[in-house]
Formats: sequence, C-alpha cells, structure tokens
Amino acid sequence: MRCGRNPLRVETKARRVPSGESDTCVYHQPGVDLLAKVIPVENILFGSEMIGAVRGIDPETGFYFDDTKRYVDALLFLNAEDRANIYEHNARRIYPRLNTWLDRRKSA
Repeated sequence: MRCGRNPLRVETKARRVPSGESDTCVYHQPGVDLLAKVIPVENILFGSEMIGAVRGIDPETGFYFDDTKRYVDALLFLNAEDRANIYEHNARRIYPRLNTWLDRRKSA
C-alpha cells in the first residue's frame, strides 16, 4: 500500500468501486477493449460521466468523449448476456441497496 491506499481499489472523485471491480469510464476504444479482455465480464460495471461533463469531441471520431456506451457496444466478442451484466446486473449484484431501490421503484 502506498500512502495508506489500497492499490486494488479503483477510486474516482464521485464514487468508490469495490476491490476487484472496474468501470467503463474510459474515453477511447482501445482502453475499453483492453479492459474487457483483461478483466472478467462479471467484474466490469458500466460507467460514464453525466452527459456534457467532458465537453470535448474526439477529433479522430467526431463523437463526444463522454459517450462511453458506444465503446462497450463496439465490443463484438461480448454476447447479449455479457452486455446485460456490464450495463445492469453486475451493479445490482455489487450494490444490493441499489437493487432493492430499483425493484421497489419498478413495482410502484
């Protein structure tokens, strides 16, 4: 541990992702490709900034940098179940209170 921080914990300003998990808040396709090849799908959470938080357009693609869903959608080696896990099911498993809240809201 360096500076009293757990090197296995991914930290961002707004949230903490549990150890062993990673999110897709990566702003280029090669980074998301590598993430999905190295990290097991059950340990990947979809992550993005609030639309407009990163106010830049990638000059190579013409898309906004913060449009991270398109990077996951472009992972051709993922099947529908893998995508559902990344976009929703993994977060529901890892954050059970979120799962409870969403289920209550759905039934209301």
